[in-house]
Amino acid sequence: MTLIPEPQSLVISSLFMAAFAVLALATLWQVRDTAVYLWTASGLVGALYSAVSAGALAGPMETQPVLALLAGMLVLSSASAKVVVIRLLSGLDSGWRPLGALMLGTFIVSAVMLSLGVSVALYVTLVSIGVGVLAGVFVWYAYRLGRDHGMSNAKWFAAVLGLQAITLVATSVLVMLSGESALANPGEQVPLATAVVFGVLAAINNALFIALVLDVYVRRLDAARADAMRIESERARLAERERLLADMHDGLGSQLASAKIRFERGALSTVQAGELLQECVNDLHLLVDTLRGSGDDLRAALSDLRYRLDRRLEGVGTRLLWSVQLDEAPTIPSAVVLNLLRGVQEAITNALKHAHAREIRVEAVYGSDAGIDLAVQDDGRGIGDPSALSGRGISSMRRRAFEAGATFAIEPGPEGGTRVSFRLPTRVA
Repeated sequence: MTLIPEPQSLVISSLFMAAFAVLALATLWQVRDTAVYLWTASGLVGALYSAVSAGALAGPMETQPVLALLAGMLVLSSASAKVVVIRLLSGLDSGWRPLGALMLGTFIVSAVMLSLGVSVALYVTLVSIGVGVLAGVFVWYAYRLGRDHGMSNAKWFAAVLGLQAITLVATSVLVMLSGESALANPGEQVPLATAVVFGVLAAINNALFIALVLDVYVRRLDAARADAMRIESERARLAERERLLADMHDGLGSQLASAKIRFERGALSTVQAGELLQECVNDLHLLVDTLRGSGDDLRAALSDLRYRLDRRLEGVGTRLLWSVQLDEAPTIPSAVVLNLLRGVQEAITNALKHAHAREIRVEAVYGSDAGIDLAVQDDGRGIGDPSALSGRGISSMRRRAFEAGATFAIEPGPEGGTRVSFRLPTRVA
């Protein structure tokens, strides 16, 4: 067994402590957290205390009460910093005020003790017991962190530090009761393995700290990501509600307000009132479809529209044919779907009212290159010159296409009648 002087063993231990503290900082540098900085500072201060107690920096402490007082407060500050670290990682306030008040009181009591002739060796032993108690406080917070959040890293940290704290307090009490000195004895030989054991403990403590910090920050990132998704979902929901309210105001509300004015002036016939109310009902159905969940699925929305229109056209003598090939089409925003449906509905209404069509065909096709083509073809009397077309219905369809990001076209059908088409590019679809 290789033996070395006890001061040399303490110096080697201090080098281990400093090296692993710096390594922890380097590993967690990107975290850039106060807890990481405090942990590293605490490790360096502990290493400094170990070197001072070995007499390597300013000579033996037995004859230097002032040095012993400063060194003792230094190591107690280091242990207190670790308590602040675990509180910060637990999401608590730092608690530095009560710890600072405790440190000030301890400094005053220690200064009085040393001035009254208490031996430096006894003071160092009491300081060791204080460090062990603070380590116990650290263990308690680490255990709570592991218990409350299901973090096995924190529980392992609490177990390992708890054993070290118990060993330190028990050893210090035995030293005090036996009357031996807790300071380094230049003439005493200790196994080299003692320094190695302290180095291994420093490595384990810092490794557990690194694992704990990474665990905490992964959980915080997950929680922040979940909060961001929740906020974005809420923002999207509010935006959708505002859009629907505005749409109801500009569409349904505008039609009802116009009807009220015309009715009060006696300018609204029974037939016109019926047509206007039917438009309002159709408009309301589209809004309901959007709210019900089919608003971002054009295929489902067209299916709902077909069901209503088929019932509406029963007994009218007009046949409505559908050709929908949108199985591979991507999901598109509900606002786009609503505008496209209104454009289709307006085209069908125009075909019934103005073209006197006997057959109306609705086609919807998706191509990965061309996007979505949506067309309404009737066999009515035709439109003549498309460039000369005007009117509320045509303007409404153009506006709906523009708001959806689609191109709009109205032209004579290949076999007569009129063809109204909306093309939604792939970049929008």
